[in-house]
This record gives sequence, C-alpha cells and structure tokens, in this order.
Amino acid sequence: MTLSDVTSSMVFLGSTGNAKLLGFMYDKKDGTLVWRDKGIAQVGQGGLIGMAMKSAMDDEAIAQALDELLASFPERTAQNPYIPEPAHEASQ
Repeated sequence: MTLSDVTSSMVFLGSTGNAKLLGFMYDKKDGTLVWRDKGIAQVGQGGLIGMAMKSAMDDEAIAQALDELLASFPERTAQNPYIPEPAHEASQ
C-alpha cells in the first residue's frame, strides 16, 4: 500500500482534507498481480473548530481512505486460488 496524495486546505469558515491510497497484492510464486484498488476520501469540518483542526484533516482523510481501500480486499475463500484458506491445526 502506498500513499499517493494527501492535502489539507482552509476553506471559507472551515478546513478540508483529501487523501488517495493505492494498494497492490502480488502472488509470490509467479509474480502475477492478484488485487489492486484505490481508496479516496475527502473530509471537512466547518466553523471555528474546523479552522483550528486543519492539521488533523490529513490524518482523518488518510484513515477514511484506508478503511475504503481495505473494505475492497478480497475475501479468503476456496474459490479464490490466490488467497489460501488458513491452515487448521491438528487437534491433540
């Protein structure tokens, strides 16, 4: 995963933050691309509180973009040959 872009800015009576994250997953055996996606988020806060929170807008935008990106991560299923089922430990 990589942070592609992040900005924060003051707007009329508030502040906004924007973030873009990119994610890639490769098969280690043959090097093929298994999954890729992006997470984009825009957050904002109005009023005097929003003006004071300008520096926090970056962090909030990154957190929301990461949540969006991880939500698209493929499920671990038998139908997906690239993501193996977890190994079951032998009971004793």
